[in-house]
Amino acid sequence: MKKFDKCNRYETVKLPKASPAKLYALNRQRIEKEQIEAPTMLIRTKGSKPVEVRQVVSHSFFHKLKLITPNVSSEKKVSDYALKFETFDNGKPNIYYKQNQSTKLKELIEMTSAAVKEYEAVAK
Repeated sequence: MKKFDKCNRYETVKLPKASPAKLYALNRQRIEKEQIEAPTMLIRTKGSKPVEVRQVVSHSFFHKLKLITPNVSSEKKVSDYALKFETFDNGKPNIYYKQNQSTKLKELIEMTSAAVKEYEAVAK
C-alpha cells in the first residue's frame, strides 16, 4: 500500500492484514465492473416521463485505488461525495444510494481506509 497526501510521498508499506487484498482477489471482476453513480433524483411532472437530475461537485475528495496483480493492472477513482450522498435538500432520495452502498468497491474502500488509519496510528 502506498499513501499520497497533499502531494507528499510516503514509503510503500505492506498491509498488516491481507483483508483488502484478499477481498480484491476474490471479487476482482465484480469490483472492476462496479461504478459508484453520481447522486441522482427523479423529477416527475404531470403527463411526462420522470427526468433524472444528477448532482456533481467539482472539488470532491476522491479515493484512488490502483490495483496491481501479476496479470492485471487497473485503477478506480471514486468520489467520496457520490459514495456518501443520501438525500437532496428538497428531501428527495438519491436513487443510487443503496446501490452504491452495496458494492464490493465500497467495501474495499472502507477496508483500505481502515488500514491507512491503522498505519497512521502506528506511524505517529
